[in-house]
Amino acid sequence: HGAVYKGSKLLDGYDPIRNVSSAVACQQFCQAQEGCSVFGFFPPSRSCYLGSGEAGLVTSQFGLGGPAHCPSPPPACTSLPEAGAFPGTTAAASDAAWPSGITPTNLQCWPRNKYNHPAWCHEELITVLDDEGSTGSCLGLRVVELKANETCQTHCASNVLCPSWQEVVIPATSSSSERKECWQGLGHNCWMPRGTFGQTGAGRFMHGHYRVLADIGKAQVLGLSHVFDGQDMNFKTDAEAVRYCNHTCLSLLTCQIWQYSTDYGCWIENAAKQKVEYPPTRNTFVSNSVFAGTVVAGQYIQRLCGKFDYPQSKMLIKGWEAQGAELEVATPAPVTVPPTDLGPRACSANGDCPNLDGVPCCPNAAGAMLPCCFGTPVSTPQPPPAPSGDAYVAPLALCTAHSGCPRIPEQACCPTTSGMFLSCCNTTYTPSLSDFDLATLSLPNASCAAHGGCPRLPGVLCCPNKLGAFLPCCSA
Repeated sequence: HGAVYKGSKLLDGYDPIRNVSSAVACQQFCQAQEGCSVFGFFPPSRSCYLGSGEAGLVTSQFGLGGPAHCPSPPPACTSLPEAGAFPGTTAAASDAAWPSGITPTNLQCWPRNKYNHPAWCHEELITVLDDEGSTGSCLGLRVVELKANETCQTHCASNVLCPSWQEVVIPATSSSSERKECWQGLGHNCWMPRGTFGQTGAGRFMHGHYRVLADIGKAQVLGLSHVFDGQDMNFKTDAEAVRYCNHTCLSLLTCQIWQYSTDYGCWIENAAKQKVEYPPTRNTFVSNSVFAGTVVAGQYIQRLCGKFDYPQSKMLIKGWEAQGAELEVATPAPVTVPPTDLGPRACSANGDCPNLDGVPCCPNAAGAMLPCCFGTPVSTPQPPPAPSGDAYVAPLALCTAHSGCPRIPEQACCPTTSGMFLSCCNTTYTPSLSDFDLATLSLPNASCAAHGGCPRLPGVLCCPNKLGAFLPCCSA
């Protein structure tokens, strides 16, 4: 991805094939044609080039190239650059340091769907980096509409480009009932205390795994974006701040570089705000800036999906002096966010609030419910207490047991905690009571009231329920 072959000879008598749907389809044309060893595909024109011979790879803004048959695993996912040669003084020197002749592109080792977008990593479980105990007060998230029986957690987990989620309960008012809202995105200042604002669940995910191409020493990486200031997050140690900075980058699939400064906080690669030079050169890593002297941790990583062996890198990028005056901390360019319909959150939608369109009040941008949202001030409900006892999830209820569901460890999808079967479940088969041992269902320990973590509802079955499923609230 982002590279094509240089110097390959087009097959005799073959003009570019037009209206090809994808790079995979172009590769299949190459496999079917005698003498074809390499291909090049250009999505804007949907043109497919078939060639023979290979003189090396070169970067391409629009092109995708590859051999007729891809080795497994791809060399770009296991090779390392020549010691001391990467990054180079120029882009060409950086590329020459790698065995393939080109610096691995972002997500080069990640599976793609037919639209060339990042696909699920079906071979690996999703890693939960943080939960509501260690994140959940993020600013800068966006509200997401959920489908029936869909949870904020599973919605985020099913999207490889969703870094984190927060579920917030909006209290009932005289004109509306209580409702839940789902907020997702990378966020910022996610560990800054915010008080009570109705949050009932939160989490941060990593898809696949990664390898470290290089540790970053006392150097400022140009082109990164600010995430949080460590001194504002109530972290007890720098090590704690470093861990959460690392987690923020790992949750954003396109992030390859992160670093933490004791004075300037956490900075990561976020192409939605600004871009890091590709391929990186020595000009990317500056050692004589004010920022550089305060860096205590950082890494240049590569995202991977699937299990295969690769050598461990021992490379340390120390940085190089920039010409001219010392650099100050780069300020990210402002990002213009298109206006969205705030619905009942808008100040103008609440009679006691100012009549301001496009301005949120209930809750506001900080997630707080203003007094005007209720007519008279009321206290925000506290999140419900965690279930007592050991929760048990029947094996067939696990998300991981259903190929269409996100691979979240130890989470129930079929059914969920509330007993609902999500649309991702493998089957729509609903068992009847005749399919199960009626004597078992009539035992006292099958009732919800017999399990401390379940609602105390007389005459209602939970363990198992009428569908034969053990709800997560059941005691082991």
